[in-house]
Amino acid sequence: MNTIEKKLSQWRGRIKLKTVALWVMIPLCLLAGLCTLPILRFMGELGDFSTSFRTRLIPQILNTQASFVNLESLNRSIAVLKYSTDNERARRAYIDSWSVVMESLYDRPKATQDLLYRMADDLNGLWDVRRDRGGC
Repeated sequence: MNTIEKKLSQWRGRIKLKTVALWVMIPLCLLAGLCTLPILRFMGELGDFSTSFRTRLIPQILNTQASFVNLESLNRSIAVLKYSTDNERARRAYIDSWSVVMESLYDRPKATQDLLYRMADDLNGLWDVRRDRGGC
């Protein structure tokens, strides 16, 4: 046996698989743990953001849907007020449209409140014209 083979056989006896596994696996496990922590933190923050986003968004969606329903109701009431030949039905449509406009004033910013006040004045004018013309 030559000297290189003797040295290799001596090294094989000294290096154990357990030792190599520990020297390789411990740093790999630490590295995996250090890489996982930021990902878990990011996922937690993303979950918190989506929860707060959802809690803010759902009331806004419901408010938008209610506004759309009010708009459709106002559209129908104005059409009845304008074209109906039945005076009682026209009076009821005027009251309904007036109540929709006044209800909408409560949850609006100042700029749109002014527009709604103008719309209420226009409704009064439409009712006055109808009353003068139709004798309601």
